[in-house]
Amino acid sequence: MWAVRYSNPGSIIFIYGPPGVGKTTLLKRLEKQLIEIMIAELDKDLERLPVVTVRLDAPTSGGFDWKEFFKYLLIAMEEPLVDHKIDMSMLKHPHPRTTNSNMQLISSDKPGVRLMRFASEQTLKHRRPLAVLIDDAQHFGIVSSGRKLLDQLNTIKSLADKSMITHALCGTYELIPLRNLNGQLSRRSTNIQFGRYHAENEEHRKEFINVL
Repeated sequence: MWAVRYSNPGSIIFIYGPPGVGKTTLLKRLEKQLIEIMIAELDKDLERLPVVTVRLDAPTSGGFDWKEFFKYLLIAMEEPLVDHKIDMSMLKHPHPRTTNSNMQLISSDKPGVRLMRFASEQTLKHRRPLAVLIDDAQHFGIVSSGRKLLDQLNTIKSLADKSMITHALCGTYELIPLRNLNGQLSRRSTNIQFGRYHAENEEHRKEFINVL
């Protein structure tokens, strides 16, 4: 909660630990608390969202699908017509339907990843959530042969920078290679680790017994 509320705008928080340690439960509780904190503000500003949560799916084939990610992100922000985004700057003619190229642009129901990314950035700026919480973020590291692992991290970094919204990436220890790819980002980001209990540690044993 401290990292989300008091980090610099556009920061990235890495939350990692072994499977089953309670990371997803943590995000659900964090989401609930952020909503409670923002209730008064939301009554004044109906367009604002307290927090946005997205859970990543592992790709069925190839590398991570960014278009699918931006689609889920827009849906989480309650953005309408997610599958019908167009680039308005390309509509140069005062009557766009009179040209074939603009006709195709308007009638297309399959916007590319660039348009989906731009729409996500603009919607984040408009909705102004306190944070974007991304569960199972280790799936960002699944890349196809044509894309470098560093490109994946730079895309998230760019999204956070342009929207000025803190992004919390929550996942397994497979997140660590992503965090270590960029020295500048590693220094600027907040890293939170949730490890397993160690039987040789007396305090850990007491906590484990209390939980049981």
